[in-house]
Amino acid sequence: RAKYVVKHSRLLNDAGPDYGVVAEPTRLIPAYGHKGYAFIKVIAHGKAAYTSSGEGVSSNFLIAPFLTDMMTLNERFQNDPAFMNDEFQPPTNGFNMVITDDGQPSMTAAKTECVLTLRVMPEAGTEEIIDLITEKAQNYGLEVAMARVTPPVYTDRKSNLVRAACQATGNNQPETIPFATEGIHYRQLMDLVILGPGDIAMAHTVGESIGVAELEKAVDVYANMIEALCM
Repeated sequence: RAKYVVKHSRLLNDAGPDYGVVAEPTRLIPAYGHKGYAFIKVIAHGKAAYTSSGEGVSSNFLIAPFLTDMMTLNERFQNDPAFMNDEFQPPTNGFNMVITDDGQPSMTAAKTECVLTLRVMPEAGTEEIIDLITEKAQNYGLEVAMARVTPPVYTDRKSNLVRAACQATGNNQPETIPFATEGIHYRQLMDLVILGPGDIAMAHTVGESIGVAELEKAVDVYANMIEALCM
């Protein structure tokens, strides 16, 4: 929905706002940034046949050396400071891998898809990571079907917006958060701060709720920010 608004809202684009607040739950602690997202799909193409025939080519065997390389890269990504950013907790990029082949034991797999994901941070080697993965895949003759990066949200912690959020909340230690928000769609249009009542630990779970007192406090916080920045 946010992506649609950014693309189609005449009101938003004509107004050209300088500042935005993403009201995700941060316990009313200003957050000046959060991680983005990278998605890479690598595919091995084999040949399906009954294993009794000896005519098949398993795509799983074709992709296996690549998977071993990914295990080695994961060790590097978790320990090499070039791929970390200590402003975020955890400071690592959440490298993950999911594999599907839709096969069955009596048939060789015709197609194996490996989806690799990253939690993207500023100055944490994202482009190098994607290049490393792509190079490894191509070296084994595998198809790189998709490589998509959604940049992180990051606003200078000394910006007018973050300072106003700190003043309004009485919290002079803005943070970063590990989860993504719709701010990824608005980041190119304006400075953003993620600031809202409630705790992310209570989100998307049984008993999801926010206390009334905290909601009321949030109204005062937003009012103070509007007064400081817009009047």
